[in-house]
Amino acid sequence: MHWILIVHIERANVEMKTLKEREKEHLQEVLELTHWDLEKVSRLLKIPLSQVKLKIREHGFVTEESSNDR
Repeated sequence: MHWILIVHIERANVEMKTLKEREKEHLQEVLELTHWDLEKVSRLLKIPLSQVKLKIREHGFVTEESSNDR
């Protein structure tokens, strides 16, 4: 019985992602769903627009706005 539990835990660890990775994937999905309408993203995620912009920078997403700044 213990052996089965250990194998199950080891398999789960292989497939687990960090919270940061899950956050990035979720943000990317919401950005694509809203066609990068950051105000909609803000409303859907129930976080301030400034936080959405911060998360976009943190995760290395490139927006038209940020690429024009270069």
